[in-house]
Amino acid sequence: EYSDARVFVIGATNKPWALDIGFIRRFEKRIHVPAPTREVRKKLFEYYVSKLSKTYKIGKIDYDLLAELTENYSSADIVAIVKEVQSNIVEEIAEKKVNPQERLISTDDFIEVIKRHRPSIDPSHLEAYKEWSKQYGTLD
Repeated sequence: EYSDARVFVIGATNKPWALDIGFIRRFEKRIHVPAPTREVRKKLFEYYVSKLSKTYKIGKIDYDLLAELTENYSSADIVAIVKEVQSNIVEEIAEKKVNPQERLISTDDFIEVIKRHRPSIDPSHLEAYKEWSKQYGTLD
């Protein structure tokens, strides 16, 4: 006996063209979620830094620069950058016995981390996403 309850299955992949056609057919809707735009990346930094501001002092942050430096970075990449900045600050406060209220988080803290992180979005795949979307009727 079937219930009236609906079951939704959501899947995600970075390489939809590698999926078996039978598997693809079983998903009624296919939605391509593009990389965040410059404006979205800026808003992501603003949002996650505002969360940090509840615990740490925030100095001047150039959100436009951070957005510019993170082209082809995913939302998850940006979250990881903010978390690493936080981790670095905690480490610095503990090691140097710095008063947390005196240590301001700045744009430079983010730049230092961004230099060590590569974007997870491969620009060479962008055309493949477009082609896959055309072939399988992906919703944008």
